[in-house]
Amino acid sequence: MDTEIYVRIYSDLAEIVIKQIISASLLYSLLLLGSTPAKAALDLTEGVESLIEVVLTGASKTMGKRANAKEIKWTWCDDTYYSPSSGLICFEKNFMNDLAKIGDAAVAFVVAHEYAHHVQFAQAQLVARAKNNTMRIELQADCFAGVILASIPNLSFNKKDVENMILAAALLGDKEYDHVQHHGAGENRALALRSGLRFGSTKGKIKDAYYKMFCLQK
Repeated sequence: MDTEIYVRIYSDLAEIVIKQIISASLLYSLLLLGSTPAKAALDLTEGVESLIEVVLTGASKTMGKRANAKEIKWTWCDDTYYSPSSGLICFEKNFMNDLAKIGDAAVAFVVAHEYAHHVQFAQAQLVARAKNNTMRIELQADCFAGVILASIPNLSFNKKDVENMILAAALLGDKEYDHVQHHGAGENRALALRSGLRFGSTKGKIKDAYYKMFCLQK
């Protein structure tokens, strides 16, 4: 997957999507998270592997702990996916490095998204509620990814981080609307992530209009 081509082709569309989806109130609540000195900003200076470890460790101590999810393992593979049978997350190195060109927050989003699948399968009713529909499961994972990233106590976000997360979600949407493996249109993926970020950053006080649709699958 050539992320640079995607960014070039869809840059105008992505800019429109970002402006429509990122609201002032969301940015305000997220920037408050970054105002505490004890929090560390997302950082790729030690490499993609280090950031993967940080996000997975933080996710396991927050949403993972609440979902009673088992310890997760990860490795480099020829694709990026979660294997529920082995409790393993696979990342494709070139894909993750391409995401890093967008920004560290784009990498963090994909890591959190894959961990969100681990949470879903730890709580079987979540998959059942989504009626085993791939699109519904994927959009819920996008929403959960937002909750995870906004809930990890030692991470902070700035405006650019939020933009990069939502840009990544929008670009990773697909247009195979009738395919059984359709993961959701870019706008829906961005909205699902936004809903989760808002919920997590406000400690559950704000459930926007998309929360039930994407996070609760109701």
